[in-house]
Amino acid sequence: MSAAVRFVIRTSAASVPSNVKAPYVHIAVMAVEPGYVVHEISDRRPGRKVVAVWRRLNVGRMVTSAAAKARAEAEEMLPALRQKHINDLIAL
Repeated sequence: MSAAVRFVIRTSAASVPSNVKAPYVHIAVMAVEPGYVVHEISDRRPGRKVVAVWRRLNVGRMVTSAAAKARAEAEEMLPALRQKHINDLIAL
């Protein structure tokens, strides 16, 4: 990853059986190089790397839903990841 990498949170819809009425999502924290657009949660394309991922989370109405908790955890990770990246660049 280059010096100007940015960390983003990406969500996508999860597939569930047709008898399940509640929506489910995947949430990921990704490192993305400049000039690249994130369309999917995947390492397969150049310029992006999945740092952390939470799969098939129930999207509830309350802040205690699995998706809300994972989103909050992902948002808490961002400052630490950015600081670690900066420290790694300084150490070079």
